[in-house]
Amino acid sequence: MDQLLSRSAEFENFVNGLLAHPEAQKSKRTEGARVLCAVVMEHALSIKILMHANAFTSALGLLRLQYEALVRAHWLIFAASDIMVDKLLSELTNESAQAANSIPMVGEMMKAMEGKAPQNALQPLLEFKENSYRSLSVSADANPQLFAAE
Repeated sequence: MDQLLSRSAEFENFVNGLLAHPEAQKSKRTEGARVLCAVVMEHALSIKILMHANAFTSALGLLRLQYEALVRAHWLIFAASDIMVDKLLSELTNESAQAANSIPMVGEMMKAMEGKAPQNALQPLLEFKENSYRSLSVSADANPQLFAAE
């Protein structure tokens, strides 16, 4: 576990370093993806804190949110229309919340990225969805094998 946490910290530092660089082509699309990636990293930190506190069910729920934020970041870059980018990134009001109802679900975002996103960006998301996404809807208490120590 110590090695896993150490490697996780190295990766986290690497990603945070990437997020600190200025954008090559600044746009609403790239800024939105950057914000979503920062949310992904915040979720990662929170998951570790929850796991340390033995709050596994909450950590599982947050892992699902983390995955969905990562998919949205990819979708913004590779497949979202300009209208969808505007809807997703608009200031939160009653009207914008209603408009956001038309933003696709994760599965639709994944399909929209097929043929548009590079395979090395899309494949890990597809594999996670195929192997883990559904089980994130189930509590840790119902799936203790997900947390079995190795």
